[in-house]
Amino acid sequence: QFINYSGRSFSLADRLLSQANIVIYYLKMICLPRLKDMTLFHDDFPITRSLDAKTFLSILTLAILISSAWLVRKRYPIIAFGVFWFFTGHLLESTIIPLEMIFEHRNYLASFGIMLILAFLIIQLPVTKPLRYIISSSIIIIFLAMTVIRSHAWSNDELLHRINLQDHPGSARTQINYANILLEKNLLNEARQYLKTAIAIKPFEAGTVLHLYTTYCYAEKMPEQLIEKSLKILSNHPISAYGLSAINILNQRKNNQQCPALSSKTLISLIDTAINNKKSESSLEHLYRLKAQAFVINGKFNQAVKFFKKSYLTNHNAEILIELLDFQIGSGFFSDAHQTLKKLREIDKSLHKDRYKLDFLEKRLKSLEDKASVNQAGLSHKLINPPK
Repeated sequence: QFINYSGRSFSLADRLLSQANIVIYYLKMICLPRLKDMTLFHDDFPITRSLDAKTFLSILTLAILISSAWLVRKRYPIIAFGVFWFFTGHLLESTIIPLEMIFEHRNYLASFGIMLILAFLIIQLPVTKPLRYIISSSIIIIFLAMTVIRSHAWSNDELLHRINLQDHPGSARTQINYANILLEKNLLNEARQYLKTAIAIKPFEAGTVLHLYTTYCYAEKMPEQLIEKSLKILSNHPISAYGLSAINILNQRKNNQQCPALSSKTLISLIDTAINNKKSESSLEHLYRLKAQAFVINGKFNQAVKFFKKSYLTNHNAEILIELLDFQIGSGFFSDAHQTLKKLREIDKSLHKDRYKLDFLEKRLKSLEDKASVNQAGLSHKLINPPK
């Protein structure tokens, strides 16, 4: 699972090649920070799919840095420590684990190593002490000024996303986030334009198309072309976390009667298309769970139980059984609920992490059973002694 790239739009080789350029970019952000480079999302950073000249130079630079640090480790241990600290800080996010490519926060801890080296080099400068103070103070003032400007942008959600949009128009996520701000203001047409731009940037992302689809929930008719496009993407490309989230939102809205234009048939069709795509095998647990929830909404309880169990068997996630237990209790399947509860008690025997949930659900089950017994007793009394 550590190198399972089935849910990504890039391979392990693509990731390793790209990370060479990204780590150089991280170094640049520490040593030569620029406000235009800073943003919440860097999904516009180009993915490297072959060894080009730029990537070769990046790999060579990183190799020289590591080799030099090793060679000077005895004479300049602080420099060696700083370099190794930086690379150790990126060891998890910039190697083989199939995480997303790049985020600024991954550089926070790693930056200490480079800052330590810069401070050490300033101390070693062959200049007078006052000049050394001037150099240090100048660096601090520049960094402080940039921090103040950045803090002002972060003080207002809309301003932050507008600046990010201006500096990174090629970021699909930035377009989507700004669309969400407009949707909160009920500016549907304006929001749809940004979502359409995001679709143009990443045409193989079903999540954005379905996100756009949700904006038509109260329309007289849902746009058929959006569903057709979604089905085509879901059948040919692995479903992303964004796609799963979008289907979940449609499920929730259907359940809460907040999407009258959405048919149950369309909802099930979207989930089935993703399930049937072998590239989405890593997401089967979530897809089966979504299908179970869709069947609950439609009142098809037997099918719902079937897919809750399939979801559990995919990854043995106890949370699925807890959701199934909650559903069984709420639907009056008390006998089945006892079996599920017994299984959960066995699973949780050693961990105890879900005990409070199970205790709560067991009390709820007993309460509803007692209530059902009282009602049944009352009904039997009326049948034996009908009112005159």
